[in-house]
Amino acid sequence: APKRATGSPTWFRTNCVLDAPRSLVLSCTHAGVATVLFNGISVMVTDGAGEIGAKRARGGAVIRTASIPASLVRAGTNEILVFDPDGAMPAIEVR
Repeated sequence: APKRATGSPTWFRTNCVLDAPRSLVLSCTHAGVATVLFNGISVMVTDGAGEIGAKRARGGAVIRTASIPASLVRAGTNEILVFDPDGAMPAIEVR
């Protein structure tokens, strides 16, 4: 579940390590606004309203997915950055 908001604009950073480049699906569960970058490329922007094609999780959070082509994925460490203007870290899953 998304972490409690700090009330301050915040960048969160995590990594995923892969043996070889391949297509991925990134899922993000978030209640409000967030921007997700994968290796420096914007792959998802959620606005918290009008989420066409998004699913709803418990508590009103929105579940969005993004397909990441193999051309953006590196063998080794891949960086995932999330910006949230309210400081709430979304739940992120890469598969």
